[in-house]
Amino acid sequence: MKFGQYLHDHRVIAWRPYYMNYHRLKAILKDIVNNNTGNERFLEELKLDMVRVEEFYKMQEEEVVQEARSVDPDSKDDFSAFVQRVRDLENFAQLNSEGLRKIAKKYDKLVIRPGLLRTIEEGGGDASLMRDILREIQHCTFSQAADRLAAVLDYSTSYQKSRGAPLDVNRLVSSHQRTASVHVGDFVERYAAEEEKPREREMKVKTILRYFKAIVFFAMVYVGCLVCWILKVGSPLLDGRSYVSVAVTCTALALLIMQYPADGVMMGSTLALTLTGVLDNKEAWDGFSNDVVLSVAVLLIISAAVKNTGVVEYIFIDGGL
Repeated sequence: MKFGQYLHDHRVIAWRPYYMNYHRLKAILKDIVNNNTGNERFLEELKLDMVRVEEFYKMQEEEVVQEARSVDPDSKDDFSAFVQRVRDLENFAQLNSEGLRKIAKKYDKLVIRPGLLRTIEEGGGDASLMRDILREIQHCTFSQAADRLAAVLDYSTSYQKSRGAPLDVNRLVSSHQRTASVHVGDFVERYAAEEEKPREREMKVKTILRYFKAIVFFAMVYVGCLVCWILKVGSPLLDGRSYVSVAVTCTALALLIMQYPADGVMMGSTLALTLTGVLDNKEAWDGFSNDVVLSVAVLLIISAAVKNTGVVEYIFIDGGL
């Protein structure tokens, strides 16, 4: 049985939100491998899982300690329920420790060894997220669950308890000094993706390629309108302002189909038509009774209809904007 399914089947139902999300981390890791998306999200999710597990364990352990002070070993039902809760908490810690180790091992196998991502760990010896995760876990309370909870069980039936002696679990491990909320997650910085500066040029190229179809469309519209104006196509019925209106209308239609905010598109279109002299200030701002301004508003309906056909959606949405 795969570990993800084993973890799913052996969770305490009431504690489900507090286990590490092994399946989600695997999905993010798969995305890194298939799409080379970078490791930032994986590292942050892994850190959040560690912190969530640690904080929940500490809270549950405090409750178990309080219960150990009051539970009556001679009450069979109550004591059995107490022991089961302790076993569940120990199992919670063990499952999450193993899950964190396994997902880090997968990261080493799929990302670090193939050299899929360069990290600041390079140059400092062989990088291993699993090794560093194990080191981090040593500073977490849940990593010592077996010893700590065994002490709690011993105390619940001990002579010291009957004499009223206090139980201080933290004294069991003098080296345990750190708290997860502050220190756990140091590995994020060590394995953070290489600084963005060397990748800026690559990202710019990807952005240009992503927007290529949209750039070509807008260039064709503007150049076409300019050529028609220079060649006086449609003269005298059409003049320069006519072609400005055509260009603005096509631009507004495209932006609306690409789901840019309608208010911003309408405001920008009105401003462009005003600055180019197609509209005067009175026509632009007296209200939306003007036919030219209304034509921009009507684009909302047109864009919805065209978008539903799927034709323009391919050009603009798949084009990247």
